[in-house]
Amino acid sequence: MPTKNRLTVSKVTPAYWRAVIENPPINLYDPEMFAELNVLMDTIDLDTELKVLVFESANPDYFVAHYDLERAEVIPDQPGAAEFSAWPKFVTRLAQSRVVSVAKLRGRARAHGSELALACDMRFASRENAVLAQVEVGAAVVPGGGATEWLCALAGRSRALEIICGANDFDADTAEKYGWVNRSIPDAELDDFVDDFARRVASFEKRALELAKKLVNARAGRAVGGGSLGLHSAVLKNAIDWVYPEWNRKAAGFVSYGSAMGARSVQQLRQTLIEIQVAPIRSSVHIPVATLWAHYQGADVDAGLAELAAPAGAMIDDLLWWTAALKTARANAS
Repeated sequence: MPTKNRLTVSKVTPAYWRAVIENPPINLYDPEMFAELNVLMDTIDLDTELKVLVFESANPDYFVAHYDLERAEVIPDQPGAAEFSAWPKFVTRLAQSRVVSVAKLRGRARAHGSELALACDMRFASRENAVLAQVEVGAAVVPGGGATEWLCALAGRSRALEIICGANDFDADTAEKYGWVNRSIPDAELDDFVDDFARRVASFEKRALELAKKLVNARAGRAVGGGSLGLHSAVLKNAIDWVYPEWNRKAAGFVSYGSAMGARSVQQLRQTLIEIQVAPIRSSVHIPVATLWAHYQGADVDAGLAELAAPAGAMIDDLLWWTAALKTARANAS
């Protein structure tokens, strides 16, 4: 049976695209939708004219309901397909994309649906019809795609705990009050508001938009100790400065863990190492929150760790290659 597309991308203008989500009957986030989202990100990265992307749903009752738990281990045979644990990588890519992203929320946005919206740069919600929730705790797991980090920054610690530990539905007005969404807008006005906003953004110079997003990403929501939005701590930066003579002009690899912001921490740290002339290699290892959670519960994590063997081997191979190359380069320069 042919697979029905979950995403329909329309180019309103070369600078303004709409990605419409449609996976009847309740817009489950399933492996095929994830594959199409990955392909969309690849397309965005290659496009030189796009400035703003709006995510919305064709179903007025559901933005994205939640993950399709019955098919969590399925990796479909189609472009962009990836394992369940790659979700943090996607939301990090979206949050750090050079394109401004907007979630137009109408209907239920729960679990992965909420995390997709949180990874967008802005969220505008239907006052009458939007419902947001992080329901993972009710299924004996925790959010693993950035919800914990983003909600702590947007809503604060206590409200983030209310949202995550309560695992209940929130209406748009309350979500606006908490900072979960930018605005709660009457449903009859939502389409025109988002369209006008997107067209306005698309009318501006692309380099200015990219720089504005990069600067805001670098400065927004820095947590005490540094880590909640993937920003490394002052303690770590001081340690790196201390070992500068030993690390200078050498290669470095990264192992991160947890949710999306562990991966984002690596991206921030790469820039810091480049400034002190350390060569960060592209390959890295990310230990997903699901593996950590299983370990915490005393469950068997051998299968999860086995999946890390290939990326760990690739990273070590790259480290060895670059270590040898840079050793030769340092010797020739001295």
